[in-house]
Amino acid sequence: MHEITYDQVKLFIKTYPLKFNPGQNKISYPIIVRIHKRLQEGHSFSNIKVQNNIINDGHHRFISLSLLDLEISHDMAGENIAKQLPIEWKDVELDSEDYDTEKQRKEYNERYDKPLENNVL
Repeated sequence: MHEITYDQVKLFIKTYPLKFNPGQNKISYPIIVRIHKRLQEGHSFSNIKVQNNIINDGHHRFISLSLLDLEISHDMAGENIAKQLPIEWKDVELDSEDYDTEKQRKEYNERYDKPLENNVL
C-alpha cells in the first residue's frame, strides 16, 4: 500500500490539471490520507456532487481518487449555497487539521475496516 505525504498532495493540487474545480478553499490532509488508504484497500465511496464543473460535495474523495488515477463518478448537484467566486486548485489550502471529530473517525473505522460488503459512504 502506498501512503501519500503532505508534500505530495500539496504539489498535486497546485500543479496537476484536475477535471473539476473546487467549491471550497480548504481541504484536510488527514481526511485525504484516510480515504486514499481505503480506496487502495478496495473500498468504494459515494459519487461526488458537481454543478457547473464545480465540486459541491466530495473534495476529499475527488483528490484521493485523482491521486490514484481512479475513475471519478459524479452526480449533478443542487445549487451551491456558498455561492463563492470560482476558485482554482492552486489557491486551495491543504490544512493539516483533521475536520472529522473523533466520533466520526470511529464510525468510519467501524464501517470501513471490515470485510468489503456494501461499503458506501
